[in-house]
Amino acid sequence: MGMLFSASRMGFFDADQRADYEVAGTWPDDAVEISDALYRSLMAPRDDGKVMDVSPDGMPALVDPPPPAPVPVDALRQLARDAINQWRDRQEQGVIQFEHAGHRWDGGLKVRDRLNTTLGTLKAYGVPDDFFWTSADNIDVPMTHLELQALYEAHERAVFYQGWQIHQRQRELKRQVDAADAVWLQTFVPNWPMD
Repeated sequence: MGMLFSASRMGFFDADQRADYEVAGTWPDDAVEISDALYRSLMAPRDDGKVMDVSPDGMPALVDPPPPAPVPVDALRQLARDAINQWRDRQEQGVIQFEHAGHRWDGGLKVRDRLNTTLGTLKAYGVPDDFFWTSADNIDVPMTHLELQALYEAHERAVFYQGWQIHQRQRELKRQVDAADAVWLQTFVPNWPMD
């Protein structure tokens, strides 16, 4: 006798060790003998995703795993709202470009910090004769203190406008999430509207 299978324990037992199990009081009452071929096939490494289960006749069998339990729609909505908030934060931290005085400029929170620091330094120590600010197209544009101040103000308008666009989009996305069903929510990815 070879291997036995217990449906109640979902496990295999070596028939040669039955006496030891019985002495310990752990031998399953429903143990049934299985063939060596079936045992080897059940224990073989698998990459097809099958799992072991019990067939209607009490024998072990490989079956497709059960589908995952559905996630409640309220939980899906919360996941989607969290994704929107993360998307919004990434967008607000991102780089923008804007037009001012015939040039294209990089903008964003890091540029704001550089402009603020530079404006403060220029105010305190004066503007070097050869001072310039580099555009997004890598053009060195000569600047006076007033011209740099005007660039800063244009930058702040651009950042505000971008922030307003981000805010409007995240509100629109949240309205969509609130009205969506579970199927739509499972594939939801926050983004800008597609053109």
